[in-house]
Amino acid sequence: MGAEASACRQYGAALHVTPFSGPVGGGDWDTVTYRECDGTEYDGTAMAYNWTSFNTSVATLSNRYLDLVGAGSTTTQADIDLVTSRCLPYTDHPQQSVTAKPVITGPNTVWWFNGFTPSGYQTEIALKSSGGSGTIWAVVAGAEKVTTTANGNTLYVRSSGSSFCSSVGDIQVTAQANFQTSDPFRLTARKPYRLTQPQSIMECDAGYGYRTQITYIAEDQLQTQMAAGIDYNEKWTTPPSNTYPGTTWARPVETGGVDPGPYLKDIITGPGLVNGNFCHIGALAGNHDLKFALRVPVGNHGFEGHESCPFLGTHLKFEIPGALRDD
Repeated sequence: MGAEASACRQYGAALHVTPFSGPVGGGDWDTVTYRECDGTEYDGTAMAYNWTSFNTSVATLSNRYLDLVGAGSTTTQADIDLVTSRCLPYTDHPQQSVTAKPVITGPNTVWWFNGFTPSGYQTEIALKSSGGSGTIWAVVAGAEKVTTTANGNTLYVRSSGSSFCSSVGDIQVTAQANFQTSDPFRLTARKPYRLTQPQSIMECDAGYGYRTQITYIAEDQLQTQMAAGIDYNEKWTTPPSNTYPGTTWARPVETGGVDPGPYLKDIITGPGLVNGNFCHIGALAGNHDLKFALRVPVGNHGFEGHESCPFLGTHLKFEIPGALRDD
């Protein structure tokens, strides 16, 4: 290198990539380049030494690996020995500007059940910032859908209960530390919303005369199937329709319970008499056993849905805290 006088000069050393920006925990292998008199760029990484960071609480540069360790900004540097246009040796000190953004971690979904906290659904979530206790939190999109409480590097998030997501991740949260702002962290506020895709099975029953099972799938407002179970309520909303006056079939007491899984299984039978293979359909609705797989604390009336079984003369009502729609 530099056998001819015109090729002696080496200049323009640079530390790549500059500027460098990324999240805390990120990084890359740095390289050094330099130019010769004709402007051709050469890789000088193997010639470089003294890889240095001016603030190791933000970034380290050990053996040329740039490691972002904390939120903030700093400068890194390497040394490289080059020659002047007069073929005199000199040391260049290419530098690199570095910014490290805080990182937010935590759950991406928060649920609303009208004040209840069923198992398997997080109604409050905690987000963590790598920026430390000085973190400044902000909800930059969808603020009306959540309420927040900040405590240093932790942000507690709950659904506002008045507005919910219309698409996945349309709530965005950022964290600022040491004048650097994180990438947006996306959240989804969900609520139980509807029962859909009813499937009915009607059959004779040796013990009850008849047995009808109506199965629904429970979904949230984004039409996503609810995976975990919750408690259920049961409520009769109308008097029974006595198709055959004089019968003594009684309506059972409203009963809540638990049935794991994403399905509501509504089972309606006769009064418990042994009627052999005779399907007794049309008299006063008898034994009603509502088995709803969404676990909702019994006693709340936040979400109501209705189903009618005209051939049985029944009108049933199930209740799930959190939903705002009748189906």
